[in-house]
Amino acid sequence: KGFPPRATQSSRLKNGAAGSSQRTTQRKVNYEETPPREPQRSTMRLFFLLTSLALTTSSIFKKHDKGSDLHYEQQPKYHVRPQQGWLNDPNGPVFHGGKYHLFFQHNQEDASWGNIVWGHATSADLVHWELASPILTKPPSYEKGGAWSGSMFKRGDDIVALYTCTDGKFRNAQCEAIADDASLSSFTRNANNPTIKTPPENIPQGAFRDPTEPYHFVGRDYTFIGATDARGPRGVVLAYDLDGYGFKGHFYEAPPLQQCLGWRDGPRCASVMLECPDVFDPATTLSEATILKLSLGAALRKDVVLIGAVEGNAEGRGPSFRAKEHRTQHRCDGPEYLPGAITLDCGSAYASKSFTDQRGRRISWSWLPDYGGPATPPVLRYNGTLTLPRVLTLEKGELRS
Repeated sequence: KGFPPRATQSSRLKNGAAGSSQRTTQRKVNYEETPPREPQRSTMRLFFLLTSLALTTSSIFKKHDKGSDLHYEQQPKYHVRPQQGWLNDPNGPVFHGGKYHLFFQHNQEDASWGNIVWGHATSADLVHWELASPILTKPPSYEKGGAWSGSMFKRGDDIVALYTCTDGKFRNAQCEAIADDASLSSFTRNANNPTIKTPPENIPQGAFRDPTEPYHFVGRDYTFIGATDARGPRGVVLAYDLDGYGFKGHFYEAPPLQQCLGWRDGPRCASVMLECPDVFDPATTLSEATILKLSLGAALRKDVVLIGAVEGNAEGRGPSFRAKEHRTQHRCDGPEYLPGAITLDCGSAYASKSFTDQRGRRISWSWLPDYGGPATPPVLRYNGTLTLPRVLTLEKGELRS
């Protein structure tokens, strides 16, 4: 993803031949020129430096190739990262049993995307983290393609994971699993999975994912799911009633993009699919507002936020989001691809996920990609990191952390 292709052997030979031809060209010597000072000594220094670097790099990769834990000990101490394998989106943060639990998209078998389960880390203070056993392993047939992103919430005495389950043919559905005990170390899938089997009309099944934690509106709880409406095409966020998972209309609609066939057609088409929605009321006394965070993927890979209010939707069945007009300077690329949006991060942080903790703080994490696609080194033992936790607040009309 964005990495240059590796040089082929033929191209290296061609370049080498050209370099050899250039090096054998004789330069006319002017014996009146001042001779260079000690070229042999500088050449030897460079030789020893490069040799030392090569031996060090070889040693490091050799240890990685043997599966040594040394690489894990050298990782950042305060960022959540798997001991080995792949990590992407943060999922389902929750405070339970006196601990913070943070989950993430995880491939235990390889340092590239695939075979996705939920990795798990716990902390008592948001500073020191311990890795726990992954959950949502041993997938049933409707989940052969992986347990994709989702949320965690409390329903009575139960802790419920609500997530996208896919069958390996990109036919996405939404599933539930309930924690077996207070450690949240294992979950039992709902016998009625998938709880949402298919998307509504005009929504491609492969563009239907990432359910949010519950949002309370007019006496009922809703979850919101990112999607593509083929009629625009445009990105949309769908509303579902958590009591029975009935479809309740569109929560948000991005502007239509008639010239875009899909979200991978470049940055201008990024809002055709709205990934990883996050809806919350920030902890603030300065303003009453609702935040809608969206992830614009493909070639853009930016998290953006809209600040607005929640009201009844056009279908008259559930909530909808109305963005407020505001004036702000664009801090970096991204907002121009979704009118009214503000970029959450200017770097590579993506697919952020937040929750409100027991102290009323809205805490957020994002995914920091390392490598992806064919550029992933074959000896890499781990790939992907989560940001440090950040407290989100609304100050003077801007979301800050």
